[in-house]
Amino acid sequence: MARNGSEKAFCVLTFHECRLVTIVQRQFCTKFGKQPPCDNSIRKWYAQFQKTGCVCKRKNTDRPSVTEEQVEQVRQEFVRSPRKSTVRGNRELGIPQPTVWRILRKRLKLKPYRLMLLKKNTTRRPPSKDDFLH
Repeated sequence: MARNGSEKAFCVLTFHECRLVTIVQRQFCTKFGKQPPCDNSIRKWYAQFQKTGCVCKRKNTDRPSVTEEQVEQVRQEFVRSPRKSTVRGNRELGIPQPTVWRILRKRLKLKPYRLMLLKKNTTRRPPSKDDFLH
């Protein structure tokens, strides 16, 4: 169950004072009149508060971000051969394929396109109404 910031803050402060999850849960029920959060959530919020100073949800910072060097590598690779697939580019650069695609689309603003050969119309008759109904 999603908790708002004041509920999380209450749990963190109460846990800091008494160091017992069961007391935090009892006081939570008394104050908010709701089902208390589980013990793992309270401990996780407390650890997050100690680490970051905040109990807010934040973007995951453990995931590595794309460096400007990688963006430049992808740009050079695809400027040199623009018809290269992202799968082949990923093998040559050693960067995951979804990351290559994301760099091309979002950072470099390049849109893929594919040239297609169209079959030549060999019939010499004028188009009829039936051709447009389907």
